Amino acid sequence: MKKRVLSITVLTVFLISLLSVVSATIILSNPKSNYNLGEDLTIEATINADENANNLFQLILHCSDGEKSFYSETLTLSAGEQKKITKTLTLTDSFLEGMSGICFVNAEYGDEEGKTSNFQISGEIDVSVTLNKKSFEPLDQILIEGNAIKNLGEVSGTVEAYLDGLSLKAISSVSNSKFSLNMSLPESSDSGEYELEIVVYEKDKIGEVSNHGSYTETITVKQIPKKVDVEINKQTLKPGEKAVFEVKLYDQSDKEIEEDVTLEILNSYDEKVVKRLVKTNEPFSLDLEKNAGAGYWKAEVSAFNLESTRLFYIEELEEATFEIVNDTLIVTNIGNVIYRKNIQISIGGELEIKTLDLDVGETRQFRLVAPDGKYDISISDGDNTYSENNVALTGNAIGVLDVRKQLGLITRYPIVWLFIIVIAGLFILMIVERTARKKIAKIGFVPKMFKKKKEGEKEEKKEEKVEHVETANDAHHELVLKGRKEKAGILALKIKNEKLSEKSKKAVEKSLQDFYGKKGKTYRKGKEIIGILTPSLTKTFKNELTAVKVAKEIAKSLEQHNKDEEEKIDFGIGVHSGDIAVKVDKGKLNFTSLGNTLSKAKQLSGKAKADILLSKQAVDKLGSEVRAEKSGEDYKINRIVDREKHKAFIQGFLDRMKGK
Repeated sequence: MKKRVLSITVLTVFLISLLSVVSATIILSNPKSNYNLGEDLTIEATINADENANNLFQLILHCSDGEKSFYSETLTLSAGEQKKITKTLTLTDSFLEGMSGICFVNAEYGDEEGKTSNFQISGEIDVSVTLNKKSFEPLDQILIEGNAIKNLGEVSGTVEAYLDGLSLKAISSVSNSKFSLNMSLPESSDSGEYELEIVVYEKDKIGEVSNHGSYTETITVKQIPKKVDVEINKQTLKPGEKAVFEVKLYDQSDKEIEEDVTLEILNSYDEKVVKRLVKTNEPFSLDLEKNAGAGYWKAEVSAFNLESTRLFYIEELEEATFEIVNDTLIVTNIGNVIYRKNIQISIGGELEIKTLDLDVGETRQFRLVAPDGKYDISISDGDNTYSENNVALTGNAIGVLDVRKQLGLITRYPIVWLFIIVIAGLFILMIVERTARKKIAKIGFVPKMFKKKKEGEKEEKKEEKVEHVETANDAHHELVLKGRKEKAGILALKIKNEKLSEKSKKAVEKSLQDFYGKKGKTYRKGKEIIGILTPSLTKTFKNELTAVKVAKEIAKSLEQHNKDEEEKIDFGIGVHSGDIAVKVDKGKLNFTSLGNTLSKAKQLSGKAKADILLSKQAVDKLGSEVRAEKSGEDYKINRIVDREKHKAFIQGFLDRMKGK
């Protein structure tokens, strides 16, 4: 009996439990198949109670990488009651916390469940980009155009571009899935490869980033040469030393570039000593000869339309070598300036002193004589000493004979003999011409070249073009190896007109006649006429004063032309005092400009505007002879002091006083 009651009780509990499981049914609406972040997911749940129930109702989002409840409520339902719940979930990143992919919504009420169909949640935007190019130079514009696509609908948001390594950023908007933006590369951008990142994103209703996507492209910034320079081991060098040069080439960010560049080295006469291709950052050495010209040299480099010049100074070297061949002492100037020294010659203890004045490269020979025998000989100039033992000499007494003085008359005075030959030739030519005239007169025919022009007879005049033909007044600018270093007065006349008529050219030539009358020589280059007054020609050391006086006359002559004629001559005159190396051979002046002698005079004439400018060196040399005032870095003439006029006046006054 007890067993039967127990069985009935268990069955009753089971039936009650079974009835509670099926106490309600849940029906869920199905969502769309695809959702983007930021969209609303709306779920409608219908709950039908089969009996009285009081349970927790939940809506839970399930995804492949997690689940999260987004609605819960305790519901009390009567048997047969129906409850509808509509819930909207905004798919924000803060809620999802990274959940995405294939998802569904599950509803739970007590032990009852309902499930939606599967759908996909995605926050990705597919970004495609087109660039104007992939290789850029500094200051170039990077133009970026692109499209942004997401799973559902068009993208409307923001696009940002980042250039890693250059701290560049650009921002723009995305409309209808399209965007464009640009950024400018700085002038000093480092060369190399960079990652360009483009990020597109949208924001949800609460301002959080929802959908986003990115695109990365590698771009190249080219290395552009911007500066070239040349370094030298020493700013001041002595002849015989080694000059070491190193060329540097820099890009836009001051990084060094390895390239071949052109290096030219010019001596103090602006003559090319070296021209070659050298590699940057590799030393290039130049062994300076002992006779390398003193003054400022130039190292010039050029590459990629870039140029740079470095000046360095070669010191003066006064040095000679001594050599004894048989009984002859040979002295050679191996320095770069005139060798003016006294040398002491010791023959067996007996001393002889010789004063030397040797041009660069010049050699002098002396015959050593002494009673027959062998002697110890030493030569010294105070800096260098040379000696040789057991030299066999012959003669009556110890002495040093200049070999030149032992040469014949013709060798010693070649110019005198040349003059005699020229005079004799002219005399013979004159006799031949007279004889020819007599013979021609007998036959009654006189060629035109021998006809004398009758009085009043006019010749046909044709205007000839005034082209400069070399005359005895011309100087020659060339390398003077055996010459004298002299302080010269330099007058530079620059004609600034593009073209001149023949009449104006004649006026220019006419203005120079006074200069030639002062024994000056001219060197012409382009539109510049360089007048040279040097002691070797003028036999005076006051050449700067002569240059100033002549400059005034030239300016006066050209100004008068400009008053009288329609065509005006645009000119400038500069007067400078500087060193030159000169050699006068048969009246012909060969010279080499030392330092900036010629360039300074040219610079003055270029700056002068129908007037005269003096250099500081010229003013210092003129002293009280000229009153000058400062004009920028240069000087203008106020007044020339005519001391000869004052001297004549004073002398006349004294003479009159004596007469009294």
